[in-house]
Amino acid sequence: MRRERIINGQKYFYGGQSKMWFPEYKKENGMRYKLDSKTMTYIPLICINEQEDYDMGMWGKRRLKFIKENRPILYTELFIDGLWAHLILVDKKADEMEETLLEEISLMEGVSSDMKLNNHLEWAARRNAIKHRVHEIIYSELIYI
Repeated sequence: MRRERIINGQKYFYGGQSKMWFPEYKKENGMRYKLDSKTMTYIPLICINEQEDYDMGMWGKRRLKFIKENRPILYTELFIDGLWAHLILVDKKADEMEETLLEEISLMEGVSSDMKLNNHLEWAARRNAIKHRVHEIIYSELIYI
């Protein structure tokens, strides 16, 4: 026979063997749990919020791969509390950082549209070298942390 009662607006269940009353819901370590009244064990309530409609880019995908493979605790924490939002933020920051750094470094090193018109092969080689350096900066500052 299952016994239950309402105490201060919350439902409690009586644990037969333990002879104690257990609340239906409890919050511990920042997580909410619900009591399974049949087994008298608490089950974590994991809510996945609706995801923003966003086409994830290269940087978000790479960040996801990195934390899944190398930072499992962080991955679990983010999965419970906003993984999608974190990936969107990283993806947007990385895109913005890539665009800004490409332009700034190209300007500093004299890789301009004039060079593109006059010597396309040298422009492409130098622009690719700059792009690779920018990617390494983004990996070290946003992806592999």
